[in-house]
Amino acid sequence: MITASPLNYLFSIGRERRLDEPAWEHLRTADPLATVFHEPGWLDALTAAWPYYRLEWLVARDPDGLLIGAMPVIRSQRYGLSQCLSLPYGAPGTPLAVNGVVRGALLKAWERAAREPLVVRAHVTLFAPPGVELIGTPDGWLPSNRTVETTQLLDLSPGFAHIWSDVFDGGIRRSCAKTEREGVTIHADTDPKSVAALDRLYRAQAGEWRNHTPFPERFLAEVVHRLPDSAMVWRAVHGGGTIAATLVLIDRTIGWSWISPNSPEGKRLRAPTLLHRHVIEDMARRGLRWFNFGGSRESAALEDFKTSLGGRPHTLSTCLIEAPWFRPLHQLQYRLRGIRE
Repeated sequence: MITASPLNYLFSIGRERRLDEPAWEHLRTADPLATVFHEPGWLDALTAAWPYYRLEWLVARDPDGLLIGAMPVIRSQRYGLSQCLSLPYGAPGTPLAVNGVVRGALLKAWERAAREPLVVRAHVTLFAPPGVELIGTPDGWLPSNRTVETTQLLDLSPGFAHIWSDVFDGGIRRSCAKTEREGVTIHADTDPKSVAALDRLYRAQAGEWRNHTPFPERFLAEVVHRLPDSAMVWRAVHGGGTIAATLVLIDRTIGWSWISPNSPEGKRLRAPTLLHRHVIEDMARRGLRWFNFGGSRESAALEDFKTSLGGRPHTLSTCLIEAPWFRPLHQLQYRLRGIRE
């Protein structure tokens, strides 16, 4: 497809199976909407862990063939049907581009791909940090399908001393002191044993989460292995065992709490509070702008926990396009696999 921009140049939108890495690296460096989920390591971890995932790209090129925008799309192909995900598990697949016009054209191309005959389900999540425009015009994409979801962001710019004294509520400070007196210690590393401990906690708790299909066992290990500078396992340890953990992903401006499984002992000792206190201190020390707690899966208790740590609601746009006949089958699949909706 050839389209014109207000900047008086033409560009084409197409699909490619592979993307020239230096050109993609340039976009990731230049676009303020780039996140850790655009890194090749994250995309490689997805295709390594799911044998039926295939990465393809929606790309925008100028008449000279220069890459001026791209959007990663995971095709989940099984039984001759496919899903079109950017990206799986709600990770932001925001197109990166030289301007909002190109970004909007890529989103429209994604919508067309989502409505192809053999695509039964398509989903996209778009994230823009506070103060950064997505495409320049509010609600300027997919107006009939766009929905708004909420995540929780903590502003790290005042520094941890201010966050500790003026942002955390008094109950957080008292809770951390009590948990430390109980002998809980905090550890951060990328050791395979730590990844395995995180995975064990995750598998013990993932069945309780709503609308969540558990990751393959190798996924977390693949993420930590393929993102050595951007992924860290944080653990709360008591009596020699891991009682709470979180996988933290880091990019230029944001720290992301990707998953945070807990245990009954961790809940009793309020280990997640102390764990996140140390994570937030580390993120602030690194000079990051935001800490993203993630969504709360409609849990009021989880929402209150994040608010007590300074998290504030931040909206993001999502879109789900699903073939009407596929929805009942998808729900049946969830029930057969014991997944809560």
